[in-house]
Amino acid sequence: LKSLAFWLILTFFAYRMRCLSPLTMGLSLVALFAFFPVPHAFVVRSWVRMLRPRSLAVTELASSNVTDDAPMPLPLLDEDLGTATGWWQQGDLGSVIQKMARTRNAKIRLAAMMYYPQHHAAEEGILRLEPRKCDQDDAPGALRLGDQRMIDLGTLGYLGLTNSERYRRAIVEALDKYGATFCISPQWMRDPFALETTHLVETVFGRPAILAKSCSIATFHFFSSVIKYDPHVAVIIDADAHESLRDQATSLAQVEHSSVMRGMFDYQELEELVTKMKNLSGAKTIWYVADGQVSLTGEQIPVRPLLELQKRHPELWVFCDDAHGAGWSGKGGIGHAPELVLQEADTNAEGFAEEANRWVIATSFSKGFAADGGALILPDQQTKEFVELFSPFSRAMCARLPTADLAMIHEAMKMSLDGTIDHLQAELHERINYLHTAYRRHLKHLMDIPLEISCRPVLHIPLDMELDEVIRLVKELHNRGIFVAPTGPPAAAGLGLRLTVQPTTTHNDIDTFFTTIAELLERSVGKNT
Repeated sequence: LKSLAFWLILTFFAYRMRCLSPLTMGLSLVALFAFFPVPHAFVVRSWVRMLRPRSLAVTELASSNVTDDAPMPLPLLDEDLGTATGWWQQGDLGSVIQKMARTRNAKIRLAAMMYYPQHHAAEEGILRLEPRKCDQDDAPGALRLGDQRMIDLGTLGYLGLTNSERYRRAIVEALDKYGATFCISPQWMRDPFALETTHLVETVFGRPAILAKSCSIATFHFFSSVIKYDPHVAVIIDADAHESLRDQATSLAQVEHSSVMRGMFDYQELEELVTKMKNLSGAKTIWYVADGQVSLTGEQIPVRPLLELQKRHPELWVFCDDAHGAGWSGKGGIGHAPELVLQEADTNAEGFAEEANRWVIATSFSKGFAADGGALILPDQQTKEFVELFSPFSRAMCARLPTADLAMIHEAMKMSLDGTIDHLQAELHERINYLHTAYRRHLKHLMDIPLEISCRPVLHIPLDMELDEVIRLVKELHNRGIFVAPTGPPAAAGLGLRLTVQPTTTHNDIDTFFTTIAELLERSVGKNT
């Protein structure tokens, strides 16, 4: 509104001076958007508060020069960074980030403001930690920082399979049978163990599958083939989609016939998706790209509302990245969203079979299953053959899975079929219920807690603190033998703690954390008062 008012004032004066013309109006619009990069302003507002630690470098980055109209923390440099060869090597990383925050390129400025908190936290010793090798009397996979044994509340191995005896035996047997790896390009010959494992994955999911080195590479398989070569495609990216998913989808903007839009809508407000789709009337295929489960909050994709929306709009397809839902949810660990979609596609119980076949799912074995690699779950065999032919990673040696990784995926699928995963899920849900009970019991007097907390193994505790205060808080938790993951931009709009549990997490571990965090927060509140 400020920018529009500024432009109207310019137009009014041009009219009074009798020099109003299409040329002058165009020049005023160019000047307006050159000096007021409005699209970035809403992001900057959220992050200015987090860039206010006491250190000089952060204080400069968060100076009062940052406003809604001109997101420039420091005066702009006379020359752009691109004019200097190897500019990223000149000085320490902190000074390089400050230079990035002063460049005339708005995208680089925004990146500097997004990633500075991570750099500062790593310098202070709460990110990119280097754990110590375990002692002989420690359990396999025990976590140690320095000389201290840690309570692990930051794992992504939600089912506690990180040190599974079945995995270890399966790896040894596979290495004896197939060797360490298969060193022939997949373009010429398929890895026999990879084929065997793929067939097992297809048995569990009930759909054609393509194995990949990771879930992100599985996503790239699809984006670089089906979406890239569709001449009438448009992509809408959900606001909560994780960073690597956004980056891959946004890269399609370089393709002339692709239209990438980032939808700023909530899962429960899908009518806004309809509004976005109306603006893409020229597209014959519209892909809605979203996470099956948001990694930070645990919020899950609304499958039924999306199927209803697809019935009204046959051009709508869904690409669901279910990396954080796989393993701990769904029958046999296939994930909450895939279970609902695949069940509907097979049974047509609610009349959405056709719509369910317009879903493509990328899944991960490296989180809930604590194995490695990912897979692309496709609606039919012809789509699988198309992706294998046109995706560059389908032919690349660098994307193959070594025997040890294939062995863990193979064993994980066997555990899905024999009921082991379902049993571990039941144990995990008991820990989740206790986690949420302890959350309310210990912290209800210190912060607003939602009346309903979703039954997820992930709990995000937002902290209304400055960056240096959060760093001191996490350091104190580490000193007391508790490992949790701090959160911040770009993954989260605000600072906080991300807490996860697994079947091996004890009630005492959970109580120890909440007792400690309540004490530290009360002390912090007292100081601020």
